[in-house]
Amino acid sequence: HHRRRDPMAYPPRYQQPFEDVSDHKRHMMLSMLYALDENVGKIIGKIREAGLEDNTLIIFFSDNGGPTDSNGSENTPLRGYKGQVWEGGIRIPFAMHWKGQISQDQVIDQKIISLDLFPTILAAVGASHDEKLKLDGVNLLPLVKAESKFTAHETLYWRFSPAWAIRDGDFKLLLTRDGKKGLYDLSKDIGEKKNLLEAMPD
Repeated sequence: HHRRRDPMAYPPRYQQPFEDVSDHKRHMMLSMLYALDENVGKIIGKIREAGLEDNTLIIFFSDNGGPTDSNGSENTPLRGYKGQVWEGGIRIPFAMHWKGQISQDQVIDQKIISLDLFPTILAAVGASHDEKLKLDGVNLLPLVKAESKFTAHETLYWRFSPAWAIRDGDFKLLLTRDGKKGLYDLSKDIGEKKNLLEAMPD
C-alpha cells in the first residue's frame, strides 16, 4: 500500500525553509519538492561522477496538473487543476538536458506532449521503429539541438471523459465535466477567463 509521508517525517533540512507555511498540505508538498530537487541533483551528480553526462539524455517532467485541493499545490496563473481540461490540469514543467548536445540557455515556446518522448528517445539511442507504426508523438531532438525549426504540433487533443479539449494554434476549445463549453485565445488569456465562443462561433 502506498502511504503518504508526513512532512514531519522528512529530515529538518527539507522542512526548515517552509517553517512559516502554516497550511499542512502546502508544507508537505513544498518539503517533498525540496527533497525531490535535492535527490534529482544527487542522481545527476552520480552521472557526472561516472563520466556519463555527455552520453545521457535527461528528461524531467511532472504528471498533469497540480491537484490543488488534495496537496496544496498552486497552478497560478492557470485555471483549474489535475483531472480538468483547463490549462491548470494540462500544463506541466518539462526540461531536457544533454551535455554537449542541447544548449542549456534556451526556452522553446511550443506545444509539446508526453507522447513526443518515445520517438525522441528512440532517436537519441539510434533505434528505429516499424514505419507502419504511426507514432502520435514527434522527435524533438532536431528542435532542441537547433538543427531545424519546425512546429512540433499545430493541434493537440485531450479527453478526461466526459470532458475534452482541443488546442489549435493559440485557440483552445473545451467542454467541462459539467457541460460548459468555452473558447479561449491562450496567447492573450492564459488564465482562460474570457470565453470567446459567442463572439467567434465559426
